[in-house]
Amino acid sequence: MEKIGYNIERGLFCEERVVEYFLALGFLLVGRRVRTPFAEIDILFRDLKGRLVLVEVKSVLSFDYLPARMGPRQKRRLLRALEYFLARGELARLEFAVVSQEGAVLCVPDVFSS
Repeated sequence: MEKIGYNIERGLFCEERVVEYFLALGFLLVGRRVRTPFAEIDILFRDLKGRLVLVEVKSVLSFDYLPARMGPRQKRRLLRALEYFLARGELARLEFAVVSQEGAVLCVPDVFSS
């Protein structure tokens, strides 16, 4: 399989695993690939308290290399997207969800603080 096709297929698999994960927690799926003026949000949910949860999804070979999966430029874009929703009166937060090769999901809520 060519690399581009594999990457698209892998990305869709990871997004689906993350959707399943958050739905199992009782979250409501609001949208996928939601565009803002600053960044595209992979998946958007509402949590049990009605807050928006912006989720960035990444695939990893190993959970050992999480910090390397998101650079400063991408963090800035996502933080600006969060600010966009906050300015519109939404209670919102960012989550970083990584999916292992086996399909395990790990959420890292504080990845954006560094």
